[in-house]
Amino acid sequence: MSSFNEITRWSNLARLAGGRLPKLAIVAPFVAFIILHNEPLRPFLEMAESWHPNSFVETIAKSRFDLFYIGLVIVGIAVALFSLFSPSQVTSYDGYEGFIKSKESIKTDSGVAGSLRLTMEEYSRFTKRTDLAFDARERRFRFPRRFREGLWSLIRSLSRQVALAVDTDETKINSDPKGILSGLVSNGPKREVVFDALHDVFAQYSIDIFRLEYIRSDYESPVKRGVIFWLLILGIFVAVIPTLITTYLVIFDLFAVAEGVPRPNYQSGPM
Repeated sequence: MSSFNEITRWSNLARLAGGRLPKLAIVAPFVAFIILHNEPLRPFLEMAESWHPNSFVETIAKSRFDLFYIGLVIVGIAVALFSLFSPSQVTSYDGYEGFIKSKESIKTDSGVAGSLRLTMEEYSRFTKRTDLAFDARERRFRFPRRFREGLWSLIRSLSRQVALAVDTDETKINSDPKGILSGLVSNGPKREVVFDALHDVFAQYSIDIFRLEYIRSDYESPVKRGVIFWLLILGIFVAVIPTLITTYLVIFDLFAVAEGVPRPNYQSGPM
């Protein structure tokens, strides 16, 4: 399941939804028009009788426009759902590098602290533990190992800064990493004490904090990601069936000619 969680990240879905075939979903109405109003085109669209001895293959071949249309509709639904539910951190920037570059160019102390606050609020919704080695079931897909390791690295860096401040008597919070984490994920005054004490320190680790924001967004809503992924795969598969079946029929016809098998008596158009 962890591999599937990696495959269905929003950033990967963005590449899949932005491919050439999903973009063809815009032609679905024109394909529907051909299917419903094809009298002038019938001689060109119909296949010859007895093209293939297998009736199932022949039926699929004759329904190629219908299958292509259905595939495009499914892909279109998946792309619409992706546009509706995908996080802006992933879709509004040119990948991870673009996100970090943009955030760094306009960062402020309050902006960096706000990014971490949103990340920790989301994280605290799915765990009540401070031990990041504990792979809790409710956060396994939303907060994978790379997020937990990045968060723990940040907490340790903040802990070292707090320890230095303690030596100079400039802070009132504990330098224990688990204590800092507990404060960041807690609700109420305890969280505010930690954020206030570290507000000026967060900017030194802005890239790490923005990276956590991106990873959190990339893995959010695992159920929606899974639904969109399977809709895309199903739609693409259905849409390429006409190409696959036509290729098979052409190869079948070539072998039939090579073996001297009489070709079918065409009663319709050339297709």
